[in-house]
Amino acid sequence: MQEQSARIQENDITRNDYQSLEDGIEGDSNKCSRCVAIFKSLRIEPVMFLFMFSFILNSTCLTNMIMDKGCLFYLNYSKEICSNLSYYKDERDSVEILANNYNLYLDLLAPVGATVVIFLAPWSDKHGRKPPLILALFGFFLSDVGIILCTIYFDSALEYIILSSLATQLTGGFIAVMTVIYSHSSEVSSAASRSQKYTCLQIAFGIAVTLGALAGGQLYRYYGYTVVYLTMASGHLMAILWVMVFVPETAGLDSNVSFWYKMRDLCSSQNFTSGFKSTLKHRENNGRTRLWFLLSSSCTIAITYEGNIFGFLNGLGNLAVRSLISKLVDKDELGRVFSFLATCEAIVPLMASAIIARVFNATVRTFPGACFLVATMFLMLPLGTFVWQLKYRVPREDSALKEA
Repeated sequence: MQEQSARIQENDITRNDYQSLEDGIEGDSNKCSRCVAIFKSLRIEPVMFLFMFSFILNSTCLTNMIMDKGCLFYLNYSKEICSNLSYYKDERDSVEILANNYNLYLDLLAPVGATVVIFLAPWSDKHGRKPPLILALFGFFLSDVGIILCTIYFDSALEYIILSSLATQLTGGFIAVMTVIYSHSSEVSSAASRSQKYTCLQIAFGIAVTLGALAGGQLYRYYGYTVVYLTMASGHLMAILWVMVFVPETAGLDSNVSFWYKMRDLCSSQNFTSGFKSTLKHRENNGRTRLWFLLSSSCTIAITYEGNIFGFLNGLGNLAVRSLISKLVDKDELGRVFSFLATCEAIVPLMASAIIARVFNATVRTFPGACFLVATMFLMLPLGTFVWQLKYRVPREDSALKEA
């Protein structure tokens, strides 16, 4: 009991520190002090950076590895052909279609992670954010180990790559990590500073994506696949350690139940229905309709390809969606709603991925860019949603207080 009280007191202090830092940022004119205050408040952002850096390392090289393994050991082309695919158009098209199909198989595992998150996120509202986050990161680490073995035994079947990725989905995967990170950020920030908090997350996300893509290419060029995936595993392991040591718990602080009760509660059917109930309940100012349009917008944003030049602001869409959603729902519903959002983001793009994969395979020899035209059509919904949201702009808290 004393340990529980100490734990609650410690985390209350942490929350107060966040609030005082926010107040200090608003009131302090010293730019240096404000920068130091912001830096001290960064607890979950390093997790986002380490996770996304490792995630992009995988994304950068996995397709190439599937193509290399498939070319040599599935299609049984010679090393000369596989090393110079640009000079062999028919063979290159066959390898690209094979890699595209296996990437689609990997995408089809996403509903497994989405189903797990349906139970994990409501559980985290009651019993804590850190256990699901650590579990999901550990699943990525196990997947890294499996893919490292696939690089060491390079003649192994492509199906082992899919089997390795299954460990990620069984622990919640990408969906669980993002759900917990954004739920945690909402709980440690006020409504006025939440957009700023999400902006810091998006900055960490963007820097990690850029550095991960750059590092992945260079590591593969000079050291090969094994070093790339060893670096990826190290990033996930560092993220786990950071969560255990530096990230404060923000939920379930007053929970005083046994371990076995928590395990039974994880499988409760209420976890499955609570997310749907939270998104279907009536809210003021057309809140329910706005929430569903935001959920749909986030799903359609997720299925589009990111442009390298004109699409550099793409990340702001997801930032705006999550910030607006966090202001529409209560804090005790954040985990459930974000889990429902993450589930939609995982399942809905599967339909689009299947369509885009079909379009790409059918037009790869005539018009490879046709898949991008298909993806563009899905952007009409989020565009209309954001324009509609301008009607419901919420004034800042400090402005509301001054008017009062």
